[in-house]
Amino acid sequence: MSTDQGRDMVMSVEDCAYTVGFVQAFLHNELPEATLESIRLHLMACEHCLQHYDIEALIGELIRRSNQPIIAPGQLRARIESLHIELTE
Repeated sequence: MSTDQGRDMVMSVEDCAYTVGFVQAFLHNELPEATLESIRLHLMACEHCLQHYDIEALIGELIRRSNQPIIAPGQLRARIESLHIELTE
């Protein structure tokens, strides 16, 4: 069990396991409203789970930043678009 400093709520291992199991879905807003609220309340009360959430959010942000689309220079794009390729079977 864990408690957050100065907060009355006591978190069970099951509560934390449940929350951590839904962190990715929570981050992507893929849960029903009632579940979102349950996870949100748990994260506000449990420092351990909030740290897990913060780490997952940071990893997601780093992945998004590293996967920026690469845009071909205009001249290359024009050359590719001007090609006429015939496909044969």
